[in-house]
Amino acid sequence: MLMAHHLGKRWHRLYRSSLYRMDKVQPIKQKFADMTSIEINGFWKEVSVLYCYCIMKRYSFSVSSITILISVLLSKIFKLYKSQKSGREVWSKTLWVDLDPTVLTEGVESFLKEFRKLPKNVQKKKIK
Repeated sequence: MLMAHHLGKRWHRLYRSSLYRMDKVQPIKQKFADMTSIEINGFWKEVSVLYCYCIMKRYSFSVSSITILISVLLSKIFKLYKSQKSGREVWSKTLWVDLDPTVLTEGVESFLKEFRKLPKNVQKKKIK
């Protein structure tokens, strides 16, 4: 009985200690996440500028034509993402009784068909 009492006290002390450490670490964790996010955004800006410069050098495009190409490509990607997301939402609300696997298969195949229309280098990009 005495051992159970000590075990309960030790558990309570350990629990309080973990809560205390969590409160102390949380602001540091958030600050690190914010700093990392800022660093990542800066890195992506530098990479995009470098990428655009390389394309301009390679294909002798003007800045305005590159901007148009990038905006068209991004709009295609975003349109595909939005349609895929709305399709998934509709499918997730389908009752099992009303489920038609061919509709799901055809929907996925149509998204894959649109995805394959994108440039190869865009298709090979990893999503993180």
